[in-house]
Amino acid sequence: VELNVHALGNFSLAKNLALTAFYSSLGLSKNGARAKPIGAGPTHLNLAMRQPLWTNKTIDIKSLINKSEKRFSFLSNRKLAIRDNSIPECELIGNADFDRVHKLNNLTHTIVIAGYLAGSCAVHFALARGYPLIAEIISGARFGANLVMQPEKILQNKELIAKIKRIFVFGKPTLSHQLNDLVTHANAQVIVISKAAKQHYNPNYKVQHFFRAIQYAPLSAIDLDWLNLWITPKRYSHSPRKDANNKITRHELVSEILQVTNSNDLIFLGASRILRDFDYFAGRTNAKIYTNRGLSGIDGVIASSMGAAVSHQLNRQKQNIITRAVVGDITFLHDVGSLFLGFAEAKPKIQLIVVNDFGGSIFKQLPVAKIADSELFNRVLLTPHNIKICSLAKAYNWTYSCPKSVLELRNVLKKPFNHPMIIEILVD
Repeated sequence: VELNVHALGNFSLAKNLALTAFYSSLGLSKNGARAKPIGAGPTHLNLAMRQPLWTNKTIDIKSLINKSEKRFSFLSNRKLAIRDNSIPECELIGNADFDRVHKLNNLTHTIVIAGYLAGSCAVHFALARGYPLIAEIISGARFGANLVMQPEKILQNKELIAKIKRIFVFGKPTLSHQLNDLVTHANAQVIVISKAAKQHYNPNYKVQHFFRAIQYAPLSAIDLDWLNLWITPKRYSHSPRKDANNKITRHELVSEILQVTNSNDLIFLGASRILRDFDYFAGRTNAKIYTNRGLSGIDGVIASSMGAAVSHQLNRQKQNIITRAVVGDITFLHDVGSLFLGFAEAKPKIQLIVVNDFGGSIFKQLPVAKIADSELFNRVLLTPHNIKICSLAKAYNWTYSCPKSVLELRNVLKKPFNHPMIIEILVD
């Protein structure tokens, strides 16, 4: 059940949801009748009241708790075993019609956004219609002449944003607050094209239409003036440094990995800063790039990457296929037990690249860093450490390397190997 509970002051919907969950935990339906065959048990609610870790305002927790105890005191007054027909049903919010195919009209000043699992159809659509394409690194649509380079910079152009009249979204964007803000605040029609009817993209319930597919024909006359506003500014692009003896930066790491990865190889990215590094620094690429999305946490990333590596090798039936998993140090440590390879298990051909900045540095980039108590921020979010990655590699019988320069990194990535290996990259 999807409810617009996060709308400010919308207490009645929150109350309805709380009542529904309360009775569900008792094995009762929404009208108080016995629910079969589910029975009683725990009820899990995910309530997105606001963007987590994305505020510059301090929050009075004690005041919130006091208000909540008073406003939800009605739950403690309910009798558990009676039928109560007065409990209202929860309302479904949204007008999604996934059985229809959208027939495109010729509205100008349109852009295309490609999120997770969008695929090449987003590219073909943007090219055929002459629309600028903003594609996340995990969209499978990070190529084509209409790709917008460095969109996080061009999206700061408020005059350009104000001209947008329509936004097509393919897949589910998950990486950028800027894209969510664009969809939420732009004075534009928003249309989502998605094959999946569940967990559709709808930030702050601003999407007007959902469709499974779209019918369109190529435009005979493309609006080049509109397209060129998005794809030609050279000031939004950059290249890594040329000196191969330089210390490895995040930009050079992304560039070297993409250059050495061929069409048969696989890249598996960690879910935090690493993923956003690739999204920021990578240009056009048709590399196979995967990650764990959903709750977007760091749980099980090593296990997922190893499973993906074994599966990819079996499907391709080639011995020279390489999987490169790129993770941060906290992600690595969180799932370090997955390095264990049993004697009877298939050995994946994998390079596990650990980008080590000795803590959760992504939190420094969020507004919470400006308001949190420094001691608590350091302990709870940054979680600094001095763990020796090389010792863990030895303990789990993985090959280990720690290149110090771009040239050393390039040689390690290209060097043939037959045993799972860990490549540690020390960065600031």
